[in-house]
Amino acid sequence: GGVREEHGWRSRSLWGHTERQFGAAFAPLETGNKAQRQLLATASEDLSARIWDVGSGECIRCLDRAHNDEVLRVAWAGDGGMLATGGADGTVKLWASSKNWPCVATLDHGAGKQIYALRYMPHTEGTNQLLTASEDTILKWDLGTTAVAQAWQFPNLGLSTAHGGLNRNPDQTIDVFDV
Repeated sequence: GGVREEHGWRSRSLWGHTERQFGAAFAPLETGNKAQRQLLATASEDLSARIWDVGSGECIRCLDRAHNDEVLRVAWAGDGGMLATGGADGTVKLWASSKNWPCVATLDHGAGKQIYALRYMPHTEGTNQLLTASEDTILKWDLGTTAVAQAWQFPNLGLSTAHGGLNRNPDQTIDVFDV
């Protein structure tokens, strides 16, 4: 991709996805490590997630067919050692940040439950957790066991006027888009 300077900002085009992109997340940088390259993960309608070297604009890894449907979200673990991808297929996949980027676990959110949000919980001793959200459910996963540690359900709203009223939300449903 090309680099452009404008108003003191550098911009770079990253070429590779063949459909729309739905999510992007920068990997955390180690403090004090000036030699470390900055990585960016992107999620796309083309069923792939890509990992980019921001400095060079090079795609260093394409997780082609990462899901059986659109890849909607990406999130990095706090240490950058793991990437989570969430798909329209209702699954979350965990990828080890290594040379081959193997998929080390698949978390099933449920059929028809598109993954709208991913967030790693702050890592504390003995815990490694990930929050995932679909349209009406938030799940907290224990990544040590890949089991659901806690769940929150959001039933329909009944007669309230959420999301701009009946014209915009005739079914009166709640959709969870962030955690």
